[in-house]
Amino acid sequence: MTDHELVLAILSDKQSKEGQMASSILYRRYRAKFRRFIRSKRMPISRSMEETDVVLIALNKMLSKLEQYSFEFAFSTWAFNIAQNTLIDQHRQRVSEKKCFPNRWQGWLSITYLA
Repeated sequence: MTDHELVLAILSDKQSKEGQMASSILYRRYRAKFRRFIRSKRMPISRSMEETDVVLIALNKMLSKLEQYSFEFAFSTWAFNIAQNTLIDQHRQRVSEKKCFPNRWQGWLSITYLA
């Protein structure tokens, strides 16, 4: 089945067996593609947010926002746009954490060595 056919099956009835099967196929089809895409960007990700977590977040966003997909365009373009935006969001979150806690452990280390 093509991506378009899978999306139509999911949108017609998410709770049906066909809809769940189509969701599973899309999930498996894009999991490895998203992982390779995220690795190729070489963007630093938060230590607590591993590559696999970003992939799962992107896949879940993709499946939860299927009703926003426009059939005029290729599904893969739309899906990779979600993956890229998810990666950017996680990077921004990491940068803002650094601004809030620039030397998070430095004070603890200096206290430890002074004692």
